[in-house]
Amino acid sequence: MISFVHLSPDAVIPTHRHPHEQMGMGLEGEFEMIIGDVKRTVKKGDAYLVPSNVEHSVRNYGGPSLALDIFSPPREDYMS
Repeated sequence: MISFVHLSPDAVIPTHRHPHEQMGMGLEGEFEMIIGDVKRTVKKGDAYLVPSNVEHSVRNYGGPSLALDIFSPPREDYMS
């Protein structure tokens, strides 16, 4: 399943986990991701991988950002 995530300035996605594998890419702007114990800045063109059931969060410190997220298997909560 593919989705676009629009992050407004100062947006926060709190720490969470899900059974789906998640990978994605920064398309615009930049934001901070914490995946497990690793903190990194994701910029345009950077890819990221979140393994199944690993805690992760996002914080956007700058202007608007856009990310492409891919989930496997598809997330049921996104399709309802």
